[in-house]
Amino acid sequence: MTNKIQNFLKNSVDLFKNLSHNDLGILLDRSLIVSYEVHDAIIRIGEEASFLGVLLEGELSISVYTEDGIRKELIRFKAGDSFAEMPLMSGEKTTADYIAEQPCQVLQIPVSLFRSVILTEPHALQHATKTMIDRVRLLSSDPEKVAAAFSDSSVAHTLTAQRHETILIEVSAHHIHLSQEHVEALFGEGHHLTPESELSQPGQFASREKLTIIGPKGRIENVRVLGPVRDATQVEISMTEQYKLGIHPPIKESGDLEGTPGCTLEGPAGIVELKEGVICALRHIHMNPEDAQKYGLKDKSTVRVRVAGDRELIFGDVLIRVKPTYNLAMHIDTDEANAANIKTGTQAWIDGIQSLD
Repeated sequence: MTNKIQNFLKNSVDLFKNLSHNDLGILLDRSLIVSYEVHDAIIRIGEEASFLGVLLEGELSISVYTEDGIRKELIRFKAGDSFAEMPLMSGEKTTADYIAEQPCQVLQIPVSLFRSVILTEPHALQHATKTMIDRVRLLSSDPEKVAAAFSDSSVAHTLTAQRHETILIEVSAHHIHLSQEHVEALFGEGHHLTPESELSQPGQFASREKLTIIGPKGRIENVRVLGPVRDATQVEISMTEQYKLGIHPPIKESGDLEGTPGCTLEGPAGIVELKEGVICALRHIHMNPEDAQKYGLKDKSTVRVRVAGDRELIFGDVLIRVKPTYNLAMHIDTDEANAANIKTGTQAWIDGIQSLD
């Protein structure tokens, strides 16, 4: 494997053509070969470059976010290309993201070896300098790319901040929100929900009341009712539970009940037949206006959220919900939590903005 890579570097990467076999051997012995999946960040905006990258397999791009929250590709690299020369030689932090566009293998040469082995070889130094000049020229030929690359937009700055500030994840099991009319139909005339414990969002609580959800194929008992009451009754289940109930709800934002299926709710004092109201809740983040400003977001924005761990995962299409009363927290259901081995209290990072509205 080492001989194969050494031959590849010698024959396919101009930067290494004049290096001796001994120097190439030193580089390979002290460097890492790292694999990345599609959309993985190899280097993030605002980080200090710690290695010279050589793309052995796949494709990657250098990209930034525009003021509209859209990722703008600046340069694309293929196997045999080197990258990160500019931040290594300038000592500046990276001003763009390096993102895998295909499954990639990257040779990561530590900055110490880049300086002591590569930059001391005249041809390699000349090639590294020419590479930087050529890439600047390439960018300058496209005014839009220049504007994106050197923008001081709030989005670029907030993305840098996002990657150093975590967001609490809370896992929501199946639950029910009731109208007052249905509270009385299920628990008795004049009944009011009894708070048992407070939830993270101000004014929200888990009540002592529980119900049974009944569908064409089965039932789920002891489902908690959350308060306070709402204008319309809403039942939230996971995708897995739809098979047990025989109900196939859409993935929707809480409160958007148009076109949703119904179910039967059974309580100690009666039964309610819902014509609509069953959903799988769209994963979302609660934040107040100050949080939204800090992250460069607004109500109805969508983002990607990265969760680290033994089943690292990026959640896409995460809805941002902004209200003055909200506390910062991301809500996912039990299926999503199980996919990434997440429990309530896990911390996550916003990985990128998909849409600002």
